[in-house]
Parts: sequence; C-alpha cells; structure tokens
Amino acid sequence: MITKTGNTKVIAGYWCDEYKVVEEGEEGYSMVWMTNDVKIRADKRNWGKTGMPSYYGYPGFENSVMLALEAYDKDKELVMKMETKEISDNFKHSISAEGYSFIKVNFGQAGKK
Repeated sequence: MITKTGNTKVIAGYWCDEYKVVEEGEEGYSMVWMTNDVKIRADKRNWGKTGMPSYYGYPGFENSVMLALEAYDKDKELVMKMETKEISDNFKHSISAEGYSFIKVNFGQAGKK
C-alpha cells in the first residue's frame, strides 16, 4: 500500500513528495521521497524483473525519481537511510568489467520452478 503523506521538501535542489510504502507480507515500512522534476533517461521495462521493490511499478510514480528513502523495521526502528546529495549531468565516470566473469541470472524467475 502506498500513501502520499502530504509532506514535501527539497532534496538536491528538487521538490519531493513523501510517500509511506507498506509492502505486502513485510513487517516494516518505508518512507520515500519522490520528484517528477529530475529527468533521467532510463529503460524501465525490466524493473519488475530485477528484484526492484514493487512500488517502482506504482502508477503514481510514473516519471518520478526517488531521491530519499528511510526503511523501518516492525518495531518502527530506522534500519536504512539513503538521500541524494547531488545530481549532475556533467559527472564523468566509467566502469570497467576487465578481469570479471559474467553469469547470466534470470531475476524474474526467482522462486519459480
């Protein structure tokens, strides 16, 4: 269940709305901060097959980006916190896979026989 709390704040220069996310079958919950102001070109077709939490497919989050998250356990104790500090289109980076072996993993079939 996803509930918009009505709280807003600026994270990394972008206005965000807060949502409470309660995953079915989970004892804890998350508070996520989403914005529609960040435009990232990303292929979302496979998000449901990669083990990403189900709320990424929530229609109310279409074209949104999560800039912060707080996860709480069943006792309402904070167990994880993530917040975006900066978003830069000019950030230069590279990733090398040299020396690594690759194994094909089908995340979408987890638990299926």
